[in-house]
Amino acid sequence: MSFREIPHTADVGIEVEAENLDELFKEAALALYSVMFSDKPSGDGEDCALSLEGTDGLDLAIVWLNELIYIYDAKGKTFLPSVVSVDEGTWRLESQGKLIPPPKRKRDVKAATFGGAHFTCLPRPYFRVFLDV
Repeated sequence: MSFREIPHTADVGIEVEAENLDELFKEAALALYSVMFSDKPSGDGEDCALSLEGTDGLDLAIVWLNELIYIYDAKGKTFLPSVVSVDEGTWRLESQGKLIPPPKRKRDVKAATFGGAHFTCLPRPYFRVFLDV
C-alpha cells in the first residue's frame, strides 16, 4: 500500500497502489490529506458513515475524493475513514469513520479531476488523479 505525489505544472497529482480495492480507497483519502494538510489527520471525533456510488472504478474514486473535499469545505471537518468497503459489481462504497478537526492546512484543493486520471484493478488496484489546487 503506497502513494506518491506526481509533479505537475499547475495541479498536484497523486498515484495510489494497494493490495485490494478497500485499501486503495482508504489510501487515496490519506494521499489527498497529505496534499491538503501539513500533518496526518488523527484524533477522536463524531462517528460518521458515508455511502457513495459511481458508474465505474474511476468515477467512484473521483466521487470519493470530491466528497472528502466537500466535507472539509462545508463542515470544516476531516472524514477519517476506519473502514472502507467497495463493491466492484455495483461500484458502491460504504465507509465508517470519524469527523475530526482538520490538521493545519498546507494548501487548498478545489477538486479531484478526470483529466489524466487512471484507474485499474489488475494486476493490483491502482489510481492516478490530478487535484485542482
